[in-house]
Amino acid sequence: TRQAGVHYTWSDTLGSIAALDTVSNDTAWLKPTMTSVYRVIGDSAGVMDTAFQTITVLALPMVGITVSKDTVCVGQQITLKGSGGMSYSYFKGTIPSGGGDSVNVIITKKDSVSVIGTDTNGCVGLSAIDSIFVNPLPIISIASTATTICVGEGVTLTANGANTYTWTGGINTNSIAVSPSVSTTYSASGSGTNSCVGRNTLQIIVSECTNIKAIASKTSIKVYPNPNNG
Repeated sequence: TRQAGVHYTWSDTLGSIAALDTVSNDTAWLKPTMTSVYRVIGDSAGVMDTAFQTITVLALPMVGITVSKDTVCVGQQITLKGSGGMSYSYFKGTIPSGGGDSVNVIITKKDSVSVIGTDTNGCVGLSAIDSIFVNPLPIISIASTATTICVGEGVTLTANGANTYTWTGGINTNSIAVSPSVSTTYSASGSGTNSCVGRNTLQIIVSECTNIKAIASKTSIKVYPNPNNG
């Protein structure tokens, strides 16, 4: 507490004010980097007194982060796990991504991940920043010999844009022959050089192709006389 007419002199135990961030007559702002003892001398009309204060500096936690994978495909999920603290806050780039012992995040582009850890003393440490690299998905296209067919006709579907392909039903080839009896959507997935998988679909429309409109109602015809000669 400041006393009127008293002048204060601040210093560390070596007599220097270099370790003090800001000094006014009655206040010193400290930024110690290690446990230190500070001294203040009060002078009131030539009567002086000295006081000491020890400031204990706790070490910051050594926080680390591990990732389940550092190279992924677009849209793939990875797990982040912190170490060195008691509680954690995770970040994808600068965006908070939750807390806890670990979190799962979806990666859609090249990004960085990090974690802030807090220890039992409330001291906070920041992990190193880990870069996540992202491989693009192959762009799959599907070509068909026809997209509208009549009942009983068949078409050939061909997938392009990848190295290996899998069709609906588990057929592993880039081309399949189909003859659907009703309109059907076919799906093809393809794996590229980075083992990333892209997908696409194509609908084949099936028509009865009779060129005759369905009769909406039935009409009964009676013939007289019955029996007759034709």
